Amino acid sequence: MRRTKILATVGPRSIRSGTLERMIRAGANAFRINFSHGTSDEHAMYLDRVRSAARSRGRQLAIVGDVQGPKIRLGT
Repeated sequence: MRRTKILATVGPRSIRSGTLERMIRAGANAFRINFSHGTSDEHAMYLDRVRSAARSRGRQLAIVGDVQGPKIRLGT
């Protein structure tokens, strides 16, 4: 059993479902979404597509939200 985990970053270049499924087949255990870039609509789409790809492969994956750092965020 592998004790290490593979964290893959999701972005505009990797968001296609075929690409996500290949990343899962290659061993990705978690996906990172960089919330410092993009819009909330794009982030929601990334979440939906990662969840959909995980379901289609019959896997449960972690999703990691990466934020910029100590900064006040109001969600607007």
